[in-house]
Amino acid sequence: FQIGDNPGRNEPTTGEINYKNVFRFIHEKGYDGILGMEHGNSKPGKEGEMAVVEAYRKVDVE
Repeated sequence: FQIGDNPGRNEPTTGEINYKNVFRFIHEKGYDGILGMEHGNSKPGKEGEMAVVEAYRKVDVE
């Protein structure tokens, strides 16, 4: 799976895709392969890198 929100192809939580539900579905189906972070950052520099980390924390399957 390649991850990139829409519109804009940036990190999860910046567009219209509900990645919390997507990741939950993938997890419940037993997928244990690679999820590729195929996106840009919505913000430049360190602020952008921290936004990516926070976005993945928000959508993580607990």
